[in-house]
Amino acid sequence: MTEVLLAVGTRKGLFIGRRRGDTWEFDESPYFNAQAVYSVALDTRGDTPRLLAGGDSAHWGPSVFHSDDLGRTWTEPAAPAVRFPKDTGASLERVWQLHPAAAEPDVVYAGTEPAALYRSEDRGESFELVRPLWEHPTRSKWVPGGGGEGLHTVLTDARDPR
Repeated sequence: MTEVLLAVGTRKGLFIGRRRGDTWEFDESPYFNAQAVYSVALDTRGDTPRLLAGGDSAHWGPSVFHSDDLGRTWTEPAAPAVRFPKDTGASLERVWQLHPAAAEPDVVYAGTEPAALYRSEDRGESFELVRPLWEHPTRSKWVPGGGGEGLHTVLTDARDPR
């Protein structure tokens, strides 16, 4: 039987509900308590579904966490999974979007603030900055939206991974 989940990221953590017939049963307390969770994605491409969450600890800063048991337990990387290389002079504010690339097994993209695109080739364990977008000649003319200068939407073409 397929399990149906509802994952809700908030400034107070991540809430996960599980469908039980005509009702929803939410896990007892939020995951990442008192941490803002801006992005959640489910990657069903591997043998084991992986749930990814972009959270922001007031103490440790932003990171990407993952769960291979549909949110019951979570793994936090030893080092931040997403971070700007030192030569950029930038500092990561938050992970706005996590997107498993349908046509590329194990590839996950992350959109961040400041506006940057990251690529993971290990199902979200680690990410590398996509430099051509970061170094785009028009970058200095980009104008932030109401929520800041963030790359908040990532869409890939399942028919063409390029």
